Amino acid sequence: MGRVAIVGGTGNLAREVIDTVIAKGNHSLVICSRKALDTDAQHNVQYAQVDYDDPSSIRNAFRGVDTVLSFIATADSDEGFEVQKKLIDAAIEMGVRRFAPSEWAAANQSQIAHYQFKDRTQKYLEEVIEYCLFQPGIFTNYFAHPYATTQLFAMFGMFVDFEQRRAIIVDNSVAKFTLTTVEDLCATVADALDYGGKWPTIGGMSGSTIDVAGLIALGESIRGGPFQVDRVSLKDVQDNTFSTTWVPMIEHPGVPVAMREAVSRNVLREYLLGIERGAWSVTDEWNRCLNLSYTAAEQYLRKVLKKEDCLPVVDKMEILGKQGVFLTYKRFVANARKRHSLREYQASAVQMAEPTPSEDGTFKNVSVTSSQESLQQFQDDFSGSRTSRREIVKRLHYTINLPPVSEKRMKKLQSTREAAANDAAFTQAIMDLFQLLSDWKTSDITLVVRVASPSDTDEDLFDSLDSSHSGSPIWDVRNDFQYISFDQTLNITSGLAQVRAISSVDLREDFSNVKRRLHPACITTISQALPDVKALTWACIMPSRRLKSSRREIRLALAETLKQSAFTNLKSLDIYLEDPDPLNESSDPGAFCQSPEEDVLSLAISRILQLPAIVKVQLTGLWTIAPAAFEAATEFGSLLEWVNIEASGTTPDGKWLSIGEEEDDVDQNEPDSDSDASEAVFDSSDSDTSDFVPEHEWEREAGNFPANSWRTSIDTEVFLPYILPLVKITLKMSPLRTLKYEIQMQPSPLFVEYYAPGVENVSAKRESNRRGHFERENASRSRWYFTVVQGFDASWTVPPDLISAIEETGGCYFWDGPSFPN
Repeated sequence: MGRVAIVGGTGNLAREVIDTVIAKGNHSLVICSRKALDTDAQHNVQYAQVDYDDPSSIRNAFRGVDTVLSFIATADSDEGFEVQKKLIDAAIEMGVRRFAPSEWAAANQSQIAHYQFKDRTQKYLEEVIEYCLFQPGIFTNYFAHPYATTQLFAMFGMFVDFEQRRAIIVDNSVAKFTLTTVEDLCATVADALDYGGKWPTIGGMSGSTIDVAGLIALGESIRGGPFQVDRVSLKDVQDNTFSTTWVPMIEHPGVPVAMREAVSRNVLREYLLGIERGAWSVTDEWNRCLNLSYTAAEQYLRKVLKKEDCLPVVDKMEILGKQGVFLTYKRFVANARKRHSLREYQASAVQMAEPTPSEDGTFKNVSVTSSQESLQQFQDDFSGSRTSRREIVKRLHYTINLPPVSEKRMKKLQSTREAAANDAAFTQAIMDLFQLLSDWKTSDITLVVRVASPSDTDEDLFDSLDSSHSGSPIWDVRNDFQYISFDQTLNITSGLAQVRAISSVDLREDFSNVKRRLHPACITTISQALPDVKALTWACIMPSRRLKSSRREIRLALAETLKQSAFTNLKSLDIYLEDPDPLNESSDPGAFCQSPEEDVLSLAISRILQLPAIVKVQLTGLWTIAPAAFEAATEFGSLLEWVNIEASGTTPDGKWLSIGEEEDDVDQNEPDSDSDASEAVFDSSDSDTSDFVPEHEWEREAGNFPANSWRTSIDTEVFLPYILPLVKITLKMSPLRTLKYEIQMQPSPLFVEYYAPGVENVSAKRESNRRGHFERENASRSRWYFTVVQGFDASWTVPPDLISAIEETGGCYFWDGPSFPN
């Protein structure tokens, strides 16, 4: 999980991007703003008040940051450039790896007056840091005004007004421009943060390329009639003497009413001139780099202008005004996850065409579903005279189709009967595929598994649902209480067919997009059938803290999987465990064992670190583990080089790793109770009655309401027994090159990093401050880095016992926090 700083995080476009990144859940965020933000606490999100005129303030916000996304906006070109320059300088000093300046619009060298600072910024960026100019062209969303499909993005009308059937065009214009939706930009940024390669310098993306006449024709087709078209000469626009019967008005709080018409006319002029210069025609680098399906303008506008899944802008702004800047996340995060899941799933589904009869690289990536027709086609395409095609296959996407869910059932929790049908479908699908692959003699194929019902991604179905309750709708959580498992009534007692062609399994990339939950025991059964598997990736989503017995069951199953599975040839293990700490830090986090030494999951992790072939272990999300994970073994895998663990701020025996000053009076911010919601009707047998999520009851029982973040310092007595074994194991793990251990706490996590002698800390080496000096001076020794960021107790220091342990191993340490000079 990387750490990303969002500069200008209160802007409307920035908030849309933040929404999407939070929904994807792969990165922690630092949201930077000039003003202090009075916000609800959120997992993996910190807020920093930053003075952009003070370099030290910026540097403090960028501590431990991998990527900076800038959304700074200003009408003053010189001011905009100076702020961007300070951000870049601070990013370089703090070892930031990637930087995205405030672009998010036209191509570079656009000659658009209010974008001039962006071109100066690019010139300054060259040769100093990896960067990308994210350029979507014009947002398609503008042309749907006054209707919106985004929750936070501010809208205004454009030179083609679909609602009023009118347009403004330069005479004889044939210039093309690019249209991309805000949603696609957000998805691109979220995926770019995960992108393993080097970012393209010019990061264009494109949903459609069109000219103004073509857009007018599209509007006439969608609206079913001609548009009133005002035609202006290019010279008149250049001389600013053009005349039109109307001007698209920019109704924005930042534009005074008295200046609104003049500003709107000037913006219209800039758009018309920019199109003629080609400023709004951008490239498509991100289309080619990422596995995303970009929404065409026609597809988007036809849907929105039918007023599907949209909200009038006036109503939307009224809602945002009432809720404030970041309180909107409290309501929108569930919808954001749903939107992101649908978009990701549907984008992947575009790639699901059957193999085509060619003998080139077409078959490197093969997709098949669990339907009998698809499996038969797969068999036909890779058997008999076509068996040689098997040698080409490198990646196999397998979609397991679960039974559809009716509209009535979508309003109820998943039933035991439905869960049994899902298990049967899953089991049969795995058995069928493994049987087909059992005679393949090839190797090194990556299997990516997706499990979903068609109803999980049926936008029309979700659009038809409504809820009269104040809490989240039940369909957002209806599958959370049932885990996909193997059906023991089917014939798998002797195990699945053995498959040697599969060397890598990914049960996270596509599986988690629709939020179905896989029981950890499935991994044991699947891995037993794959004796040559070398890489394994999956996600485990823990039950809510209110469900104590279910939590113990799933965690024990996860431990048993890590303990019992053979994993003889496993080189890489990557598990994401979704189990956030309570948002109310006064609550009891719950215990899994009486003492840390007894924690079965920690002991199972210790076993993984001893596997004979293991090279890389990555445990992300939030893992509640004990020192036993590192103390239980006398030696570790002889090939182990890289370990990354993202740890919870709590312990298996129910303690917090952090302390602080608890506030006496916590604002619970609880509205009037929902008159329609009562335990008497919840999960009733009446199929016509919707189940519901009680607005605060479940969150209170899980320790998330009221949110109360006050633990800002490490509890050394609890922390030291956890961290000392990490230092001592470096003596047992001679091949180990890098170890990263992140303890997630609010408002600041603690980052612990180890680098073996001769192994570079790349980000630190790039820094020009004392951290960079330390790295360059001690590169031949083992180094430990302890880092916290803004909000952490400045009085806390590294315990003497820990320093002694580091020095006894011949190492040195670097302690960095907001109280230290740079």
